[in-house]
Parts: sequence; C-alpha cells; structure tokens
Amino acid sequence: KDNLFFKFIIPFNWIQAFQAFIMLSFTFFGLFWIAPAKALKEYEAGNLNLIMPTIKNLEMLSKFSSSMAAITHFKQLPVGTIETILPKFYKENGEWVGLLPGEDGYDER
Repeated sequence: KDNLFFKFIIPFNWIQAFQAFIMLSFTFFGLFWIAPAKALKEYEAGNLNLIMPTIKNLEMLSKFSSSMAAITHFKQLPVGTIETILPKFYKENGEWVGLLPGEDGYDER
C-alpha cells in the first residue's frame, strides 16, 4: 500500500481544530508538530520510528529554510515532476532490506 505524504499550509488558529479532526477521524498513536530536521535527528537517536518514504521526504524538506519556502518551491514545479518514492523490501539473512529506485539491485527485485 502506498504511503502518502502531504504538505500544506494551515493558518495558526486552525491547528487545534485540525488536530481535533485528525484525532476523531483516524486511529494513531499520537500527533505532534516537528520540523523535518528535528524529526530526522530524533529518528537517528532512536526516539522516533519512521519508514523509508517518510525519511526521504523529511530529508528533502529539511533543505528548505521554512515551510513556506518548500511550498513555494513545489508549487512552481510542473505537474508530475515530484518523484514518487517507491521502495522495494526483501528479506536477506532474516533481516528486512529496503532499496530505493536507482540503488543496486532495485530493478531485479
């Protein structure tokens, strides 16, 4: 199943209403706001569980100085030019291994 990653702007006074909607609409373990670079640091420290597509999106977003800079950048791109992150996973010696497009062995899996 695909993992969808959304980027959007929420006016500050809408954040509580949005959080309430998410909490009522979906089952999850928690909701919090965190900057991309901080999320990656927490992941690297073992304090946050992330899956590969999310890690790659956070790495991309952490290059921008602000949310608005990222949104401005992506709004200027032609439709269909944002690369889809489709990892392939397989077991090797009892361990899960993930490959991204362009990595050795990706096309063979």
